[in-house]
Amino acid sequence: MLQPDVLNTPAPLHERIKQELFGRIGTEWTIGDQLPSVDQLCRQLGTGRSNTWRAVRELVQQGVLISHHGRGTFVKRLPTARDRSPKHASADNVLSGKTILIRRNLSDSFLLPAVDALCEILEDLGALVRCVTFHDDEPRIGADGNEIDAIVMVNGGPLQIREAGPRCKVLIDTSDPWSQSVDWPCDIVGTDSFQGGQLAGEALRQAGCRHVAILGRRWPKKQLVDANHIKRIAGFEHGYGQAVPEDRVLYCKSYQDFAGAEAAVDFLALNPRPDGVFAICDEMAMGFIREVAAHGLHAGRDYQIIGFDGQDRAAAMPKGPLSTIHIPADTMGRHAASLLMNRLKHPNEPTSRLSVSLYLSQGATSRSSFPSDSVISKER
Repeated sequence: MLQPDVLNTPAPLHERIKQELFGRIGTEWTIGDQLPSVDQLCRQLGTGRSNTWRAVRELVQQGVLISHHGRGTFVKRLPTARDRSPKHASADNVLSGKTILIRRNLSDSFLLPAVDALCEILEDLGALVRCVTFHDDEPRIGADGNEIDAIVMVNGGPLQIREAGPRCKVLIDTSDPWSQSVDWPCDIVGTDSFQGGQLAGEALRQAGCRHVAILGRRWPKKQLVDANHIKRIAGFEHGYGQAVPEDRVLYCKSYQDFAGAEAAVDFLALNPRPDGVFAICDEMAMGFIREVAAHGLHAGRDYQIIGFDGQDRAAAMPKGPLSTIHIPADTMGRHAASLLMNRLKHPNEPTSRLSVSLYLSQGATSRSSFPSDSVISKER
């Protein structure tokens, strides 16, 4: 429970909780020690969660405590007399003490560097960061959503974005940022899908591929083509120098590797058989390569193939890494942190759309034929 000398002061409750925590730092806890969770502190002090949470995050803001994503909150230094003053605050840092929720799609592990870079910057600036994952069919934020000051959505679909509402301040998305429509001020970090597709088309053209096929994405029930499919393939055709015949666009029903494996059946039936393949995501490419290999055809020898994303799994393939259009996820995370800070500081400013350029990561599945330099990001 709160000590009587703290309990009976006229200060707001969260300030009294801070004073209680100050009293325990240096006695019960020393530098490097982990504090109990907020729920445990509530039970120990007999206080409510919101005020206890606010007290802890203000101590993080002041630099007395430090919060490590996924690990907990620790004593960073011993408090000074200035720390103990209720007037002390770092007003110049709009992220200090804010609770930021980062929601990412569980299936998009290749965007973890974006989440890690974003978390590191936010925590260094004194924000309390919570990171949760979701599946495409799980839009709910959770019962404790009212404690969130802002949300950053990582590859969220329309359901998740609508559920987040106006608290969703920044989107990190692998699609073209101008293809997103949000009904409230929300900044978006996306990718230049056209430019990425163009790099793949140029690579296969300069590698001498005479007949190419594309692994694309379409929803079977509605027969709607995915937005990423449209941009990436348009860029590919521009880089390759000619349109790809419709019968050589092999539509997959999902982004998963099994869908790429299913498309391999149609590929093997083509005549003449393509000597180059562009897959609009790495998962499709990996499933395709595995299935085609079962029929005696090997990527990089019998045909060239380039994926899209930069998946860790694709870089660790048994026969050598997949050639892929790499998304610089860590750069996207850093841009998102900057946009979030500006959005919180200037909530009524026009929204920003930032398109991060991509680069070819040369692997074992295609012939090296031209430099793979990245292009600087561009903003509209």
